[in-house]
Amino acid sequence: GDGVEVAALKKQAQAAIDAGELPRADELLATTETKQRTKLETLAAETAATIAKRGEVALAQLEYSEAASRFAEAAATLPPTEKHLADRLGYLDQQAAALHKQGEELGDNAALKSEIELLRHILTFRPRRAADAGTPVIIQA
Repeated sequence: GDGVEVAALKKQAQAAIDAGELPRADELLATTETKQRTKLETLAAETAATIAKRGEVALAQLEYSEAASRFAEAAATLPPTEKHLADRLGYLDQQAAALHKQGEELGDNAALKSEIELLRHILTFRPRRAADAGTPVIIQA
């Protein structure tokens, strides 16, 4: 599954190993690893977006519990980096909104309790100054 560039880097690294040029081999392998990690991160973000889209479909079908599960899965699929924090919080916001609909429309108190717990968790990742500045803390779908 390696792309042309990664395959070439691996080949060069193996040639360096065979020639006893271990520092060069390590440098090439480090570059290879960086490219592979970038590819994995991109794939994880794309997968999370697909899972979230399935959550939107579940919402449209009034399957609130299923939607909440999908949004939670999308959030968990993203790499745990600052770069993806806004997307993760967005998916968690969507999960909270789905739980709210489950609780409000279907009388599911457990869903409402889960929503409250999730909202408290989300708030730990949002700086207070954003809330003070009028930035929406929770986005209802």
